[in-house]
Amino acid sequence: MKRMSINYPLSEILLVEDNPAEAELAKMAFKKNKIENPILHVTDGDEALEVISSIEKGKRKTASYPCGLILLDINIPKINGLEVLKHIKSNEHTKNIPTVVLTTSEEVLDIKKAYAYGANSYLVKPQDFHVFIEEVRLMSKYWLELNKSVLEL
Repeated sequence: MKRMSINYPLSEILLVEDNPAEAELAKMAFKKNKIENPILHVTDGDEALEVISSIEKGKRKTASYPCGLILLDINIPKINGLEVLKHIKSNEHTKNIPTVVLTTSEEVLDIKKAYAYGANSYLVKPQDFHVFIEEVRLMSKYWLELNKSVLEL
């Protein structure tokens, strides 16, 4: 029996990243790994909360697909990523969306807070692009294909 995944139809990936170069690297890594999910890129905490709010209210008129994965940098302007994470995981409509912290911070306090606020995973961005490509492949394989999500039910 073939297992259905949230990847079919393709679920949207919300990328919360303020650095344009790092956002482009992430998009390139998805492309190199032939991950065809649509990517919605926002650059700060306010924009992220606007998107989250529209998901909460069922008003994502521009979205053809449900949000199936959130990649969240914690060092973002306006509202930091940890506060965005806390909001995502405290809301009934968004708490089950897999949320991966993808950041440069290796601070133990950041890691502890991220998990305390409900992060599903915490990844430190590698410096080497080839390593990053592989990390994106593995992360996507797990969260978009292998993981059984309540979003599917």
